[in-house]
Amino acid sequence: MAAHAPPRFSDFIQLSKDLDGLYHQMSLKAGLSDSMLALLYSLCERQSPPTAIELAQEWSLTKQTVHSALAAIERQGITTTGDSPADRRRKLIFLTPSGQALCRERILPILEAERRSFARLTPGERETLIALTAKANQYLKEETAALR
Repeated sequence: MAAHAPPRFSDFIQLSKDLDGLYHQMSLKAGLSDSMLALLYSLCERQSPPTAIELAQEWSLTKQTVHSALAAIERQGITTTGDSPADRRRKLIFLTPSGQALCRERILPILEAERRSFARLTPGERETLIALTAKANQYLKEETAALR
């Protein structure tokens, strides 16, 4: 009987890459780039319009990537911008009626699939998955903090 190799961090990373691949396939099916899908995902879920900087921070994307994706979806009539009432220098991103329809047709089915798949785990499994992933991320952050 062959001995089973213990899990390695590379196994965890491969699972992360597999998940990224699933979202890439969803982006392709939705006719969007990966960054467009991420931004629309956030816009569809939010109760209030975000700024580009907030979206960049939420998705760990560069400002340039966010601005390029936002420019592309604005050209398609999916989003528009407006001044923040709190600070006119800040531009808020809003979904247009076309963007709202796109969310209903292409993004909300993804959100629902996520919810259904996560619900298939037991409550304990969900808690363990979140806790251990957060712990592994924190440890990696600590171990790589001094790297250049």
